[in-house]
Amino acid sequence: MFLFPVQPCIMGCGRGTSQTFRRHEEDKRRMATILLVEDESDLAQIVLRELGGAGYSVLHASDGLTALEHHARTAVDLVILDWMLPRLNGLEVLRQLRQSSATPV
Repeated sequence: MFLFPVQPCIMGCGRGTSQTFRRHEEDKRRMATILLVEDESDLAQIVLRELGGAGYSVLHASDGLTALEHHARTAVDLVILDWMLPRLNGLEVLRQLRQSSATPV
């Protein structure tokens, strides 16, 4: 006898459909919050548009100090961090984040 892994169906395909659909809806509500730290506005707008379009909740900071403020106020799942930033460079932002957080950067 061979056993094959069964992938859950998200919509309209047989038994358990409503339960699977509910799980999918719960997963969408738990989408990650990303903090984008980028001072170049054109690049930031592109990244914000793409991540937002993919369903992520995205915060934007255009300098290091603002990034630390956002991180302190909001539960963030991931930080996308530029190195060359005004007010506080990316390496110093990372050092300060690591003192109090294990958020992936």
